Amino acid sequence: MEISNLNCPKCGANIPEQVKRGKIFNCGHCDSTLVWPEKQPTVTLRYGLHLCPDCGADNQLARGFCRNCGVSLTKACPKCRDNFYVGDNFCPNGHDFVKEQQNFEREQRRQETLWLPLTLQKASEVRGSPEIRSYTVSGQFEQVFESIIQSINGYSWGINRFKVRKSDANVGYIMACVTGKIGDIEIRAYIQPGDLTERIVVLTCARDFPTLPIPPDWKKQVIDKLVAQLPFSLHTR
Repeated sequence: MEISNLNCPKCGANIPEQVKRGKIFNCGHCDSTLVWPEKQPTVTLRYGLHLCPDCGADNQLARGFCRNCGVSLTKACPKCRDNFYVGDNFCPNGHDFVKEQQNFEREQRRQETLWLPLTLQKASEVRGSPEIRSYTVSGQFEQVFESIIQSINGYSWGINRFKVRKSDANVGYIMACVTGKIGDIEIRAYIQPGDLTERIVVLTCARDFPTLPIPPDWKKQVIDKLVAQLPFSLHTR
């Protein structure tokens, strides 16, 4: 929601531009830092030096989180990763936040466009008519990669437990298997690497060598059970 034709609460000067709730800006007359707090339903402008975009409380410059509501007062530059005040347009190294964020999101889309088809092709070449599922997940690569390894190593199918046989953090690849009465079951995970806010995870289950009757969707069940025990949410693409 945006509102026009407001006055600065400090100097009374008219604010000609549109004011968006939760967006910190400066008065063009007295240069005061202003915000219409995100949690304030009525149009009320607050002013100060280090305002919280959520509640409007003023904070000391050294604070990283609001003294009143605890929300973060910093954001990371998409280019250099330095943290700086959420109300500033440029990071300490002079990078334009909006411009660099647009470049960052554009690069994310480019990497996704290249990575996913190549990975799906590689996954489809695994013998045993693999079940292939793709997901998205938020989180740092190292955290996602290690969590999937730990979850697979603690994953039992019947009385047997999966064990990771190969893993490569450089490319985001994990292979694990278990051997039982129904033959070998193999799980492979492909985690999209890179400094991304949201990444793709491809899971496969294959090597169908049954010696006993098996439900036709058993590979799907293997993947579903693994996804359910991960410590984070995977969202189906």
